[in-house]
Amino acid sequence: MRRALLLLALLAFGLAGPARAQLAPVLNTVTGATTLQPAATNAPSATDLQDLVTTLQNDKQRAQLISQLQALIQAQKAAKPPAPAAPSIQRWTDKVIGWFQYQSVRRLAGDLAAIAFVIVIAFLIWLLVSAAIRRALGNSAARSAQVSARLKTLLPLARSIVLVAIVTIAGIIVLSQLGMNIAPLLAGAGIIGIAIGLGSQQLVRDIITGLFILAENTVAVGDYVDVGGGHAGNVEELSIRSMRLRDGNGAVHTVPFSSVTMIVNTNRGIGNAAVNVSIAPGQDVDRAARILAEIAAAMRQEPVFKQQMLSELQYWGVDKVDGSSVTLAGQIVCTDGGRWPVQREFNRRVVQRFQAEGIALAVPTQSVIVHEPEVEGRAAEPPPQVTPFRAPRDRG
Repeated sequence: MRRALLLLALLAFGLAGPARAQLAPVLNTVTGATTLQPAATNAPSATDLQDLVTTLQNDKQRAQLISQLQALIQAQKAAKPPAPAAPSIQRWTDKVIGWFQYQSVRRLAGDLAAIAFVIVIAFLIWLLVSAAIRRALGNSAARSAQVSARLKTLLPLARSIVLVAIVTIAGIIVLSQLGMNIAPLLAGAGIIGIAIGLGSQQLVRDIITGLFILAENTVAVGDYVDVGGGHAGNVEELSIRSMRLRDGNGAVHTVPFSSVTMIVNTNRGIGNAAVNVSIAPGQDVDRAARILAEIAAAMRQEPVFKQQMLSELQYWGVDKVDGSSVTLAGQIVCTDGGRWPVQREFNRRVVQRFQAEGIALAVPTQSVIVHEPEVEGRAAEPPPQVTPFRAPRDRG
């Protein structure tokens, strides 16, 4: 029994501070001494233990101490272990500050800060440029077709050029901050650029010419152009290097910009409908001119041609006179898209009106006279007949 009480006493002295403080009054009551107060250390002294064993002779006192010790042991087992103490922020702060006492650490930190600053600035510039290009492309739908086509061709190219420039400049600055000698790198890049330029002169010429053509708005998608060399048609696509045309037969012409020496564009706001009417000699020229003016005035009053015709008939006068025809010339100022419809309708009405008014149109003729030598004893033959020759009319 003494051994059990001794173990219980050791357990009591080995409890944590709060549990030992609760047990102290009980031990003092049992022993009647003050020497068993909880000490600052967990291990009791030999004198304390001897006094405890000597005084624990009464069964009642022993039973009371055992019950109190068991209750405290169960309470301590049920309690959660204390959480480990969090690392001190001050300790980490002092450690980090201590790192900066070394010059190499300060230099590395400065280089990393400069690199981060360069990357952030480059990224912000790219975001601004990209946002501006997206906004311009988004607003291009509300603009004219010509401006929209130019923007869709030039802005993506400008975006790519800006991206390459930002990445190149930022990369050079970062390498310089890392301590790399960039002079040989720049020299090598220059040599490579010269080699590429010499090896792809045609491509460079195409791109440079295309930039100027697109920037000057010389041609746009939907225009009918003639670029020489037998290449004419409606522009279907424009790239930075070439243009694609579709002619009247449906064939597609892909023309590099470097081979374009001149551009004839018929879609630039105005298209004049040419008036060339040839009447037979002996017809009333002034009356024919008045009829032409009346036809043009009547067409301009109609809703179909009102928006396409920008002026009345501009009569110039008699343009040509020969033995078989008298040509009256003039023009009607139209929009670029209304030139051909107005000209075809005007020619149709001229034919109908002249037939109704009895004005004869000129018919190209050619006289062929054949002379045969006279033969003795041969009956006289009638004079040769003149057979008129009708030449096919020009469709233009």
